Amino acid sequence: MTAVAGDLDPADGLLVRGGAGGTTALLDDLEHGANRLQAAGHSLAEVAAVVAATATDPVLLASYALAPLTGIPAESSVAAATVGPSGVVTSAAAVAALGGTLRAAVRLYRAADAVAAHAVQALAFGVGLTAPVGLTLLAAALPSSSPAAALAATAALAALADDDLALLELLAGVPGVGDLLGAALPGALAGVLTGIGGIAGPVGMLLAAAAAPRDQRRLARMLSAGAAVTPFLRESGRVRATIGPARPGVPPRGVRTLIDRTDRLYPSRGGTAGAIRVERITGRDGSRSWIVLVPGTEDWAPRAGGNPFDLSADVAAVGGRSTAAGALVVRAVRGCGARPGEPVLLVGHSLGGIVAAELAADPEVRRELRITHVVVAGAPIADSRIPDDVQVLALEHDLDPVTWVDGAPNPDRSTWVTAHAPGPGGIVDAHEAGSYARTASAVDGSHDPGLVRARAALAPFLDRPGARATVWQVEGARVPAAPAAATADPVPARPD
Repeated sequence: MTAVAGDLDPADGLLVRGGAGGTTALLDDLEHGANRLQAAGHSLAEVAAVVAATATDPVLLASYALAPLTGIPAESSVAAATVGPSGVVTSAAAVAALGGTLRAAVRLYRAADAVAAHAVQALAFGVGLTAPVGLTLLAAALPSSSPAAALAATAALAALADDDLALLELLAGVPGVGDLLGAALPGALAGVLTGIGGIAGPVGMLLAAAAAPRDQRRLARMLSAGAAVTPFLRESGRVRATIGPARPGVPPRGVRTLIDRTDRLYPSRGGTAGAIRVERITGRDGSRSWIVLVPGTEDWAPRAGGNPFDLSADVAAVGGRSTAAGALVVRAVRGCGARPGEPVLLVGHSLGGIVAAELAADPEVRRELRITHVVVAGAPIADSRIPDDVQVLALEHDLDPVTWVDGAPNPDRSTWVTAHAPGPGGIVDAHEAGSYARTASAVDGSHDPGLVRARAALAPFLDRPGARATVWQVEGARVPAAPAAATADPVPARPD
């Protein structure tokens, strides 16, 4: 069965957004059609000018004196062919108008889609804001209340939402609800801060509301800003890379192989902490392409350590700031011998996916590396500004809370395909790289047009007759940030 993008294919259980059959791809086709119609209108207008010139041709006018009975009908025919109801001028105007109307409809649809997306985000923020503010102010208004009681009430609400996993899983099982829950997080934090500020009075409420972050990126930046005054979350963005010896390998056979190999980078799966894998694929014709496999979070300590894949990197990456993990990827590709212009595929799970997306969106990095493809699993990358010339394939599970962090669905673009699956087990298991490897098998076998085209685009990086692989393990160690000045990123954060 061939699935229509955006519909559920019962053959593989995937819900696909974007790609060849996505809304944006269809709008692109309509816009292309509008351009063709307007071009045809201009061409017809040029033909009309030629036909009109025929009516005033001196030879034709001179012939009227010799044959008036045939000259007048000829002149009438030329006039009808030019400006008549079915004439060239009329047809040119109609075709050009149709093209203009179609183009306006495309733009109107895109504008309406953008307005709807912003409205949903604003609604989610408002819902998140309302409950903590109301609960905290209610607690403060009670006769026996105190700031401690207000904080306790707010904490109780958070604990209730956190402990009731069954309700959360039920809600998140509905496609799109997880993104709404994520979009409500900044609002909930803003509500807590505003409610606490309200205990101190209206001025405190206004100050707290002004300081509250409005989206996930600002929230992450607020958290990482604390590194200026605390020893926590200090991401230096600098790394020492150790490149291991080259060894022969086997080119990946599909998306499942890419996710499987990324899964095996984790120390719990036999890998080395802080290590990534670089593969060079050489075709029979000598052409070369590069794959970098990047794991997710391996160290959850709030104090930044030597492992570049830690909580400090998580917060910095979500905030759009440079990370030691990202620096490791760039140094690894360069150190393993990639030449300018050779295509690079970045594959990442969780934090590794965020790092891959941010590198693909960074114009400085793209000037050095030709990142042409990104494959991510369980990574919140909806707000990554990846350019249209990079092919993106994203795997998400409905019950994976990490994919909710961005608070929005991934873009629907012809070069960006997102494959959703329910996810195995519950919230705990849905984020595991091994779970995504099983979903990747469904992606490899899917007949969805977006996924078919996405797999075809990955051909330079996959196994094929005559292709061979060379593999390196590259280990990274974060260079610590200095106590004060070095807490700023050596590379400026990407603007909002």
